[in-house]
Amino acid sequence: MYPGNTQGRNPKESGEKGAYIVTVTNGNVTDMEFFRTGDILWMDVTADITGMSDIGEVIKQISKNTGRNSIIRVRFTGHGDLDAMIRLDTDGVKALVESQTGCIVTDVLTDTYPEIDLKAREGADDFTSAVINFGKRLGGMDRDEILDVICSTTTAQGLRQKFDQMSDDELRSIVNDATFYIVEKLSEVNRE
Repeated sequence: MYPGNTQGRNPKESGEKGAYIVTVTNGNVTDMEFFRTGDILWMDVTADITGMSDIGEVIKQISKNTGRNSIIRVRFTGHGDLDAMIRLDTDGVKALVESQTGCIVTDVLTDTYPEIDLKAREGADDFTSAVINFGKRLGGMDRDEILDVICSTTTAQGLRQKFDQMSDDELRSIVNDATFYIVEKLSEVNRE
């Protein structure tokens, strides 16, 4: 039986490596205590920038999830003011994370997007504004109209009972979330 490595050697071997000290009393395991054997910890860390305007706060979030001397790959997610900084100065962000966490950063991945102001976008004459305006119209309909639109396909008709059990606020929340999600995806396509 192969017990595993005592030290991660690359990003695929992330997480703590170690062994257990096992105490056996009268033939039964009575205690198991893990001890770490690897000096270096490989980690994948995700940091959400949503609602953040200070990169220092995001780095504190990263620090809480890592240990000094870790080798990390950081994935930034979410939306907000920090999107442009992370996308335009990846090397600077990498250096900042390294200097403030004591970790080595192997890679910075960005799954972020700028804050989307639906109110400002709805007046444009494009597909995104059409999606926003349809979402607003749908959200303003009465309960039965919303259900008719949501359940207009054969597949969705089978789910009508589940939607019927939802409150009016929950239905409107689904409409708002779907509208925002579609606009978010359109923004990603437009950036590529």
